[in-house]
Amino acid sequence: VPVGSAEEMRESISSPGRFGRNSRSVPPQQQVVPTGPRKSELTFRSQFANWKASRGIPATAKVFYCSKRRYPAFREAMLERGWIENEDKESLFFDFKYGDHGATPLHRLVATQAANTYGAIFSLSSKLGMTLSLKDCQRRCGTHSDQFFARSYHLKDVEERVRFLFEFRRTKAEAVLIQFLGHVDEVTKGTIDDEFLTFSRDVVTAAYRSCDKTSEDEVYRHDWTLLQAVDLDRPGFWRDVSPDEDSLERDIMTRRMNLHFAYSAAHRRGSQPGEAVINRMGSRKSGAPIGSFKDDPGWHLITKARSKLARLGSRDPQQCLNNGRNAWIVKPSSLSRGRGIKLMRNFKQMFEYASESDYRIMVQKYIEKPHIVNGYKFDIRQWVLVTSWKPLKVWMWRQPYLRFAGQKYDESLSDLHPHQHLTNNSIIHHMEGFGKKNDDLKGAKGYMWFLQDYQEWLHHQYCKSDCHSTPWLQAPPYTCEKFGINWEEIAFQEPPQENEEGQEQEENDEPEEAASNRATHGGKVAEGGRVGGEKAAEEGSGGGGGGGRG
Repeated sequence: VPVGSAEEMRESISSPGRFGRNSRSVPPQQQVVPTGPRKSELTFRSQFANWKASRGIPATAKVFYCSKRRYPAFREAMLERGWIENEDKESLFFDFKYGDHGATPLHRLVATQAANTYGAIFSLSSKLGMTLSLKDCQRRCGTHSDQFFARSYHLKDVEERVRFLFEFRRTKAEAVLIQFLGHVDEVTKGTIDDEFLTFSRDVVTAAYRSCDKTSEDEVYRHDWTLLQAVDLDRPGFWRDVSPDEDSLERDIMTRRMNLHFAYSAAHRRGSQPGEAVINRMGSRKSGAPIGSFKDDPGWHLITKARSKLARLGSRDPQQCLNNGRNAWIVKPSSLSRGRGIKLMRNFKQMFEYASESDYRIMVQKYIEKPHIVNGYKFDIRQWVLVTSWKPLKVWMWRQPYLRFAGQKYDESLSDLHPHQHLTNNSIIHHMEGFGKKNDDLKGAKGYMWFLQDYQEWLHHQYCKSDCHSTPWLQAPPYTCEKFGINWEEIAFQEPPQENEEGQEQEENDEPEEAASNRATHGGKVAEGGRVGGEKAAEEGSGGGGGGGRG
């Protein structure tokens, strides 16, 4: 859909008309709506002019449509600028339409019309759509998504389930080797003694053979029988593996859509804790003292394990995500604001949770070794404004900000509470002490930082120079104080659960005193926001099309 430049759009929207905010809106009624494909833009202009004349609207007046419930601030701003509102959601008579995805038949617009929606917005705004788009990068751009996006799988798709099963097995085998070599290194450093219990030679050998397998054979099945029972939290001990887990994996391998394991009462009655493990493990040992690997066969196995991990790391850019815990993020494919997201490490539990929503679930490899600030995980919220899709024109807001988790990160992953692992303000603002100053985060409230706070922390953390020249370390340029806005009145207002089309919506959260450029209160646009946004925007092209997260 051809859309004008940002300057043209601002000029047209801000042009004053003879009708102020008290002008009457045109109610939805029987209207002459053109049907079928338009013959020409002139035909539409003629029909649009007749529509205006029949309602006493000046021919030069600008007409817009806006969802009253979802975008009251935008509606008020347009009325103040003299635009006329067409309240009919289905009408094609408008100059600009600000609505939800699916509300505008984009293929029927002419060059003089503009809309804020994109026909393929699903590819950018949903977790599933974005995952599919990023996986297509290699075909379109020559860059594999593994280079920059943690591996993700949609459990509704039968083939994706099989791929996820193999990846889960592979990363568990890799986790065994990572932990084992970590124990070897700790003995060398003297932090643990030779009696420390680690994985047995059978387990390490099975992990060595399985961590690069992508297909099933007899040796692989034998090795997985062993690795499936390994407890990553307690090296040297077996965990309980119920018959349900074997049944689930067999169902996935045979591409069965009906995963009946979660509903099979017979399976549940037959699952005795530890029974399957004892039967399948026999006399094989789960663990051994780390000192038992000091003989020649043990050192040879250690050398092979190091070589295998190094070789895999040279081919797999995502090996760095695994820190020996094999953790996965499980999240609904079409929800926002952290709703329904869980951190899980048990394969069967993931599918039990997915069955509750008809398997419309994404699973994504968890970054087990994240970059942390003073012990806290964080993400970077970057806003963009897309003013044209053809040609692509993207404006980036120069002031992204950081959002922190509510609790310090523990790399052992013994605690899977969302306050430690999720950075969504919609999740952690319910946490006790959220509004208090956090001394670990420079006294910040709300667990957020300006970009300038992060830059200063990076400098003090990593700069080793004796002489410092830091003209780029400056105070945040846009704060509520500068625009006379009371942060407490606009902070953390809960948006509706869904929009009119059932499409997901992200939360609008910003650092304390930094929301002035976009915040609304009582239907009014915060003063000074538009000016700050224009000054700080810079034009880009070709690259991004949506908000990115670090």
